Amino acid sequence: MAEVRRATAQELVRILREQPLELQAALGVSMAQLSIPTDGRGLRIRVSMPAGADVSIPETIQWRLGDELVEIALEAAGDYQDYELQ
Repeated sequence: MAEVRRATAQELVRILREQPLELQAALGVSMAQLSIPTDGRGLRIRVSMPAGADVSIPETIQWRLGDELVEIALEAAGDYQDYELQ
């Protein structure tokens, strides 16, 4: 069985840049904004969904990066906001 380790900040950035739709699909969300908080409370991906969304986000998810399996800490939030281009 492959060893699982925590994802690094660089790997989280790579996942959000290259695989955001795949991550949303794995979490079962279609309307979400994914970000990496910089509040000093630990390395994680914040999953911002519309308030009242009926989706249960796990605390962690395992993700395959090449030949490695990494664990990503997740934080669910009900603060999704639509952006309007100006």
